[in-house]
Amino acid sequence: MDYNSLKFTERAIKSLLQYHSELVEKIIVVDNYGLSGYENLFNITQKIMIIRPGRNLGFGRSINLAMKYVDTPLVLLQNPDTIINMNILDIMIKKLTSDEKLAAVSVMANTPEGKEVLARRFTKAYDIVGGRRSPLLKLKLFQKIGERYRYMDKLNEEKPFYVDAFTGTFVLLKKDAFFKVGGFDPGYFLFMEDVDLSRKLRLSGYEIMVIPYLEITHHTGSTRKRAPLKSGYSKAKSVYMYFVKWREIKKLSRPFVGLLLGLYTILILFLDFFSIQRPEQSWKMRSRKRHF
Repeated sequence: MDYNSLKFTERAIKSLLQYHSELVEKIIVVDNYGLSGYENLFNITQKIMIIRPGRNLGFGRSINLAMKYVDTPLVLLQNPDTIINMNILDIMIKKLTSDEKLAAVSVMANTPEGKEVLARRFTKAYDIVGGRRSPLLKLKLFQKIGERYRYMDKLNEEKPFYVDAFTGTFVLLKKDAFFKVGGFDPGYFLFMEDVDLSRKLRLSGYEIMVIPYLEITHHTGSTRKRAPLKSGYSKAKSVYMYFVKWREIKKLSRPFVGLLLGLYTILILFLDFFSIQRPEQSWKMRSRKRHF
């Protein structure tokens, strides 16, 4: 899924083909921004398929659309801001196909903030303060919440391990399992759709695994930085929707949690605006004209 990040998309595709050209049958790019210049991708490979829905569908709905054109039993979800630096797909495929209970396999990532597990524990209300961008992570109590939520205790793990949920950043999925649980919930525009899908997979009896000795590079937030207000609103809305859907909060507490999410989002945006708190580096790109 691409939203005004053609430069990153080109780089991601080149890294994929550099190490795994023989394994790739089709590369599907959903252009949610309506950019010109995508014809340059065909200079990289003829395996490209570009889908232009005519509007920004968001992450989950874009993947649902792309999955309709997938002809293989396995599909790799790769964000534009990721780079493959080593031969990893052979191992991921072998691991995923050797266990019928496995629905998805993910890896570790090197980010501007350090090493990261591309997985999350099922989100609880208190995990709001433990996200990567939280200014409260400077406090020891909240650090522990963040470490638990983001599997920081597994950073030095040597053997593959099971997790609650994958992140949509980079993950190899079984197509049949994806469709069996109904794919991504279209109600989410951005954020939480990967945790939601993982929860559906787990409830259906599937497992999700991380292979810690495999790594990619992830330039975190490269596209979100372009629209911080919309991104902040989308995240708060998605988190609230997730809590309600999975009954993580009681009916009486929903207005209070909604208010807290709104205030917390405003705080994050305020700190970002004044450059007071920058847990992530900026990977901003110049805006380009839409062609919808």
